[in-house]
Amino acid sequence: MKRLKNFIVLVILMLIPTLVLLFNLKIPCIFKRFLHIPCPSCGLTRSIKAILKFNLIESFNYNILGIPVFLFIIFSVIFLIIDIIRNDDKYIKNVFIFFGKYGLFIILLLIISMIVNIIRGI
Repeated sequence: MKRLKNFIVLVILMLIPTLVLLFNLKIPCIFKRFLHIPCPSCGLTRSIKAILKFNLIESFNYNILGIPVFLFIIFSVIFLIIDIIRNDDKYIKNVFIFFGKYGLFIILLLIISMIVNIIRGI
C-alpha cells in the first residue's frame, strides 16, 4: 500500500509539470481573475522553463519562488523513488512534519512573493 501511495504521488508530481511545460498549457489564475492582483505563483511556469534553460536570473525575475519550487520537485521525485524501492513512506510523513513546523515561514514567503509580483506587475 505504501508503494502504491508513493507511486500515485510521484506520477502526479511528474505528470502535471510535464504536461504544462511540454504542451504549453495555459492554466488561468483564478486569484488574478477575481481579485485582479497576481498570486504568489504567477510567473512560476515561466520561471521553471527558464531554469530548464539554465537561465537562473530570468527565472528569478519571473518569480522569486521558482528555484525553491523546482528544487522541491526534484528532491521530492528522488526521495519518492527511494521510498518506492524501500516500500516506505518516510518522505511524505517528513513533508507533513516540515510544513507543520515551517508553515508560517512558507506563508510569509508566499506573501512576499505576491507583493513582489504586484510591484513588478506580473
